[in-house]
Amino acid sequence: SLSALIIRALSIEGAEADAAAIAHLVDRAEGDGRHLLTALEVAIALERGAPADARSVLARMATEGLGDARLRAALEGEVLIVEGKPGPASERYAEAYRLGPSFESASRAWRAALAAGRKPDPELLEDWLARNPDDGQARRLTADLLFGVGLTDRARALYEEVIAAEPRNLTALNNLAWLYQEQGDKRAVQLGERALKLAPDNAAVLDTAGWAQLQLGDRARGAALIADAARPAPAGLDIQLHLAVGRREG
Repeated sequence: SLSALIIRALSIEGAEADAAAIAHLVDRAEGDGRHLLTALEVAIALERGAPADARSVLARMATEGLGDARLRAALEGEVLIVEGKPGPASERYAEAYRLGPSFESASRAWRAALAAGRKPDPELLEDWLARNPDDGQARRLTADLLFGVGLTDRARALYEEVIAAEPRNLTALNNLAWLYQEQGDKRAVQLGERALKLAPDNAAVLDTAGWAQLQLGDRARGAALIADAARPAPAGLDIQLHLAVGRREG
């Protein structure tokens, strides 16, 4: 398979890539071995920290007509990331998405914009979800991305959809419990307890469930859960702050 070819070629060159990156290359190559191997040259150059060599390969791709404009835009985004230019990289990923939509390009455009210190625009992520309403993984990841930058209303709606389809999704349960708690919604207590059943020793889950109980439910139980969350050393700052409140109010 093309994936196996990539892994073998990377191994020969003493390089490696994660599964997502390999899948990205295969998707971009669209089954054409020549396009794939040339894209692989770019990947190997970047793995070696040689973006100038990668740019030379990109120039050859354009001259020889290897890969379409979408592939070249995505690969240039990768080069720009290695060059420490996340802002322009975000623009190239966005262009790759416009030329041929994929969640990979949309999410990379988002992350690059964030790395550049910009407030990312969820337009591409939302466009992908509208085009692919059955893509549960994209829904989960989009919810996480939006949650991470404080776009809480939309993140909450997406997490609700995730949990409706995946009632045991730990991240969605924990994050939605947190969002509900922030809004004074007592459903936070129930969700926090559901997450706790799935991961009773997870400090973040203990903290979320405990904070929800402390604010909206059983204060004594909340204080006890937060104390358990703080037991591993060193506890995070948020957990330490919650622990102080719990000791005062529990």
